[in-house]
Amino acid sequence: GVDALLYYRTMVESQKLNFTNGELSWVLETNVPIIRAAGLIESEEYKRYRIYSKDL
Repeated sequence: GVDALLYYRTMVESQKLNFTNGELSWVLETNVPIIRAAGLIESEEYKRYRIYSKDL
């Protein structure tokens, strides 16, 4: 779909600029499609943010 085309074009243009790294940030743990897509490009999770709340 459109998302695959966007990933592909980002990769192609990044390679033209000799980029070797990129970053996905603030991907929710429930965003399974993006997490799955990140796995297809051999990415690694290096940091995890969590938001906790408590009524005062």
